[in-house]
Amino acid sequence: MGSWFRSWSARNVGITMRVAGVLVCTLLAFTTVGLAK
Repeated sequence: MGSWFRSWSARNVGITMRVAGVLVCTLLAFTTVGLAK
C-alpha cells in the first residue's frame, strides 16, 4: 500500500510539474508578445 501510494504520488507530481511548466511557458510567451506590441 505504502509503496503503491508513493509511486502514484510521484507520478502525479511529475504530471503536475509538467503542466505547471507548460503554463509558465505559455504565460511567458503571452507576456513577451504583449510587451513586443
